[in-house]
Order: sequence, then C-alpha cells, then structure tokens
Amino acid sequence: LVKAPLASASSPAAVARLELGRNRSALRVEVAIPGGPEVALVVTHLHHVPADEGVREEQARALVTWLDERPASGGTIVVGDFNAEPVEATYRVMTEAGFRSAHAEANGHEPAVTWPSGIQAPGMDSDGDPGCLDYIWLHGQLRATACRLVFDRPAVGDPTLYPSDHFGLMARVTVAD
Repeated sequence: LVKAPLASASSPAAVARLELGRNRSALRVEVAIPGGPEVALVVTHLHHVPADEGVREEQARALVTWLDERPASGGTIVVGDFNAEPVEATYRVMTEAGFRSAHAEANGHEPAVTWPSGIQAPGMDSDGDPGCLDYIWLHGQLRATACRLVFDRPAVGDPTLYPSDHFGLMARVTVAD
C-alpha cells in the first residue's frame, strides 16, 4: 500500500494514457515511494475476442514500447486483464521485454484460472475456455514476495454472485536494493 502523492501531480507527465485501439487503452501514473524511487503504475485491458491473438500481441507490443520510452527509476507495475493465456504471444511479448509475472515469481507458476469466476449475470462474457488471463507484471527493481488470487469465492448464500467475472490478483511487492 502506497500512501504517497503522485510523483508530480501538477505535471502532465505524472499521468498518461495510451490508446491501444479496439476501444482499449492503458493508463499510467507515477508514484514516488517515500525515501525511495519512483514507480510507474499501469492498468490495461486488452482485446477480448479469443481468436484475435494477433490483436492482443500488437497491443502488448505498443504497451511495452510506450513504457520503454519513459522508464520509472524504481520500476513498473502493470496490472490488468490481458485476455491471453501464458502460452500466447502476448505473454511472451511481456516477458521478452523484461516483465515478470508477480504470481509466477512468488509461486513458481501462474494460477490455473482467473476467468471465469462463476458469476451468473445478464450480458456476462462466455466466449472462450476457462484460463489464466489476468496478470500483475513487474519490471525493474520490483520483486514479488507474495501473490495470490482474491475475490475468488462467491457471496455467502449465493453461489452465482462474485465481485467480477474475473478473479482478482493481489501481490506484495518490494523495491530491491
């Protein structure tokens, strides 16, 4: 938990947005760790059609290129729904760019499933097979000391009610010396 202000809240460089096409984007904010370096926090949601692996790969390439243009001194954390299994090119784009999955780093493997959660709701997405689609990616001096699924149980008394159609991930991240 970071309780620090944005690195430079008055500076437009502190907050940025990247358009990825297909109504998708990435948002970035920089946070100054008290007594430590600056960390970039990024959230994204890549294209969702299962057969469109190439679109997600292109979006991931655009994302890592954008992040390489302005690296944060302490590292970068990218979170989101990548809609891509670990065997897909999108995952390789991230790892080849030097990003590490927090879950894999802390546990030695990815979770088997982050989607679907089990929610039953009007308009819910049901395309594709269950799998690991969500990640916390780390780059630079950041290390995952723990990572686990969260929001992975239904509401008491209603086995069809979950906070989302995806399970969440939570990581404890430290800045290496």
